[in-house]
Amino acid sequence: MTKISVSLPDDVVSFLDDLVVHHRFPNRSKALAEATHCLQKTELDRQYEEALKKLNPEEEKVIANSFGEKESEWPKY
Repeated sequence: MTKISVSLPDDVVSFLDDLVVHHRFPNRSKALAEATHCLQKTELDRQYEEALKKLNPEEEKVIANSFGEKESEWPKY
């Protein structure tokens, strides 16, 4: 684990402290780690969405047919 120092607006620190006081997280670090994890997931979801937009449905059908999949089993784009 790496320790870092960050500067945050007072209202954000107050929000983090409220989360700790109300036992949502044991400390600020855990709260920030969870927030970062959520941000990471959101970014990965965005990247997957962008990648799906680049797929050519007709080419995907040809590939799926080569594996013997039924069209009813194909995901919707």
